[in-house]
Amino acid sequence: MKHFGDNIISFFKKSITQLEELQLQAELGKSELRYNFKTFKLDFEKKLHQIRIGDTEVQKNIIEKTQVLKQKIEELELQFVLGKIEAKEVLENKINILKHQLADFKNDFKRFKSKKQKV
Repeated sequence: MKHFGDNIISFFKKSITQLEELQLQAELGKSELRYNFKTFKLDFEKKLHQIRIGDTEVQKNIIEKTQVLKQKIEELELQFVLGKIEAKEVLENKINILKHQLADFKNDFKRFKSKKQKV
């Protein structure tokens, strides 16, 4: 029976050792899982923060581009207004030239008529 008892005691010792190893592995697994979760959580928060910063950068970029576009639009409006003024001045000059040419033509026509009447 001593032999049988030794086998039982040995079996229980091995079982206790295996249970302790299993418990240790479970604790290590929990610790590893806890560590992995914390790492994931920190990484997620970091990425979320970067996204928030990125959105701010995108907003700044959009604001800057909007301001540049606004300036270009204002420049184009100014050029358009100046172009209208310039076009108006050119048109007025052409009208004056045509008026002078018409006056010259009328004078020439009157001279032609008076020469014809003299003949």
